[in-house]
Amino acid sequence: MTSQKRRTKEIFMTPTTSEQSLSYLRNVTVAFVSQICYLRKLFPDDTFDTRTIDSLQIRSFKKDKTNAQLSDILKALSIGIEKSAIESITLNIMADEEILESYTISIKDMRDSVNKDHLRSSVEKLFENLDRAVEGLDKVPNNSCIFFNVASEKDKWGSQDSFTETKKRKYQLQKYKIGKLNTGFHAADFTYRK
Repeated sequence: MTSQKRRTKEIFMTPTTSEQSLSYLRNVTVAFVSQICYLRKLFPDDTFDTRTIDSLQIRSFKKDKTNAQLSDILKALSIGIEKSAIESITLNIMADEEILESYTISIKDMRDSVNKDHLRSSVEKLFENLDRAVEGLDKVPNNSCIFFNVASEKDKWGSQDSFTETKKRKYQLQKYKIGKLNTGFHAADFTYRK
């Protein structure tokens, strides 16, 4: 089995354990962040690989093209998700000391039954909604930067040097829902503000 097929299967496998559910959410979260960075042209096109999953084209960061700091942040976020320590992750796009737009993934534990087709459909809808959400946004200025806010349970996560946890903030931006996932063990809400 090729690496591409294995990754495709892995993203859409139906989790049967809490650990598989967290791995699933990690994969979707990293893909979501990568897709935002690609769609908003925050990094050059050659920073991304294209993965086709059914009718979707999802961009993912190339390991050799991602800068070290972003790579460390994504790794730290992945560890936090796998330890079930992260409550929310917010990717903020900022210019001239003003937040232009913000994308949040809120994760919580839950126990519920899940249908494989429904879960797959939810992921497809999530990425389709993200594409539509950013379609009409103004171009991000050249002087923009990104930063992450993370709300976590420190006792589960331990120390992380890649970034610091920040307090939840209230934004003066309108909030929109992009999608929701239910893995049977965890739920994740995906929203953005502009």
